[in-house]
Amino acid sequence: MIEIFSHGVLEHFKDEQIKYIIRRQKQEAQRVIHYVPTNKYVKQSFGDERLMSAKEWIKRFSPTNFKTFNSGFDLILEF
Repeated sequence: MIEIFSHGVLEHFKDEQIKYIIRRQKQEAQRVIHYVPTNKYVKQSFGDERLMSAKEWIKRFSPTNFKTFNSGFDLILEF
């Protein structure tokens, strides 16, 4: 089984770019998992992160599964 994982990547892109990335990855892998930070972080690490709520990430990108951790500061999206 081919799996793709990323940590702290998607939040640096616009919605349409994220949808494209996920769509292309799903063409290559049976399982795609992305970690993203949520808007519970007060300060951006690199300055260009889109810190959205977990609810907003889920609404915009429709993962098949998700899990918050680190007291809701972080989110795992599975596609």
